Amino acid sequence: IPFCEVLVQTLGFDWVLLFLQTHLHTSTVILGMRILLVLGCAPSLVQRFREGSSNGGWLTDVEFHLAHNKMSVLASPQVSKSRDLRHEALTVPGFQHLAWLLPAHIRIQQMYFLLIALLMGQPVKHLPAESKLELELDNIWDFVFGMPVEHSFSKVSKCITICQEAISVLLRMVRSIMNGIQEDKCLEGHPITLIQFLFILYHNMSSDFMPVFITPDVLSSLVSTLFPFSESVSLTEHPANKFVMDFLRSIVVDSLSLPVTSKSSPI
Repeated sequence: IPFCEVLVQTLGFDWVLLFLQTHLHTSTVILGMRILLVLGCAPSLVQRFREGSSNGGWLTDVEFHLAHNKMSVLASPQVSKSRDLRHEALTVPGFQHLAWLLPAHIRIQQMYFLLIALLMGQPVKHLPAESKLELELDNIWDFVFGMPVEHSFSKVSKCITICQEAISVLLRMVRSIMNGIQEDKCLEGHPITLIQFLFILYHNMSSDFMPVFITPDVLSSLVSTLFPFSESVSLTEHPANKFVMDFLRSIVVDSLSLPVTSKSSPI
């Protein structure tokens, strides 16, 4: 953890996110996500990533060098063509930035496993074996928890730290597949598997996950999977549509038993 603190303080989270850029090689993207997962093991660092409050360390003294060396060329999204530092880019919340980047990597199987590990707060050390890279419920569960999916949920519940923003990022990837941003038959079953995985967590660990899924951000992310990115008035026709609707129905029905206060958000 001390090393992680120093890394974030010295370079910043946005330096790590540079390794998730859309034009980079798959192996680089996977390594970048693994670094982010290691940093995500510390709750204090996750909070800073969430807030976008620890960015730009790697750009220290850049303005000085830009002012004194007009020939400098910095290949960075934080530096505009006029070579002026865009300070507003240094305050983008980390999970929002991640939601922009990961839909471009929906063909990389490892990204789903790593993002789910981040979602559950599980510090996994190794990638799934080649034989278990298929995005299936058993493989996901075994990778994250090291036990079969039918194992006692009470044991799993004791060791998780839920990151609700990571759920929204995962649902953003689901939406990208369901609405055909990158049409690929190999990806067609991914949304169903991922929605089923989230529903299993919601259904079997409701005390942990129900409060998360009724938050406006996560609920709106789940609903948005049904809508194309275009201005089409019709819902997506992806087979996962039914699973999303069933999930939403369960949330609505369960919410009817919740106590209502003046500060409660409507479902």
